[in-house]
Amino acid sequence: MSALRRYLEMGLVQTPEYLDLVGQPGTTPYEYFEDFAKEEKDVLKEHKSAFKQLIKSNGIRFPSDVSFLAFDGRLEGFDSYKELSSRVKILLHEYY
Repeated sequence: MSALRRYLEMGLVQTPEYLDLVGQPGTTPYEYFEDFAKEEKDVLKEHKSAFKQLIKSNGIRFPSDVSFLAFDGRLEGFDSYKELSSRVKILLHEYY
């Protein structure tokens, strides 16, 4: 799934910030999208190393088409995973 489609499906275009940009001078909706995507990449970068260590040290493997429910269910027993926000968990699932 393309990143653009994923963000659109997540409801980005329905956020007040995005809707306020439509038809306004200055920042374009696409620039807002780019900022949003950069924030997501930064969050992923912050957590990726610890996530890789968690799955590698525990021998965890997932198929490429693993559902979020299966992914989350397999990792929920680890304290370091439990402490993550829903947003980070979703990003890690998309990354994997």
